[in-house]
Amino acid sequence: MIQKETVHRLIDQLFEIRETFPGKMIPQEAQQHFQKAKKERLLGLQVLIAHSILEIEKDEKKQPKDQQVPQGKKIDIEY
Repeated sequence: MIQKETVHRLIDQLFEIRETFPGKMIPQEAQQHFQKAKKERLLGLQVLIAHSILEIEKDEKKQPKDQQVPQGKKIDIEY
């Protein structure tokens, strides 16, 4: 699995590239590629997040019932 620092560094570098060039200096074709790349980055992050959630759920199922964290508790809020 990719380390968190590696993902953060990649995202930071991509934003730096985008901010380096004003919008009018970037040819239309390049802007289209950057837009597609942005979508792909987000899709990649979506997959990483989904995978991480599945791993957490697997770990939760492996834990004995007495060690599992309670799912939640209803709290009444008064206004």
